[in-house]
Amino acid sequence: MEAAGEVGELLVRYEAPLLRAAGLDGVEVHYSTHSKSQTASYLELAQRLDLLVTGGSDFHGITKPDIEVGYGRGDLKVNPRLLEPLKAAAATRR
Repeated sequence: MEAAGEVGELLVRYEAPLLRAAGLDGVEVHYSTHSKSQTASYLELAQRLDLLVTGGSDFHGITKPDIEVGYGRGDLKVNPRLLEPLKAAAATRR
């Protein structure tokens, strides 16, 4: 991992508990530019801190016609099962 990535990883790891205490609900685990090790690290973090697991394909409608909702660049496919916990969390906020 490059130095900037290591610094970012350390910030996430040590700042995330503080952010969780301040109300952080989830972390974008699945993203097209995350390496396999970053995805695994973010998933472990989400599980450890009981955070929602999310994913982003960077779908922005017609401005990115090569990307579909839930399918990003590379082999990214965001599992649709991640949506139900997000909906449940949103429903408690109404």
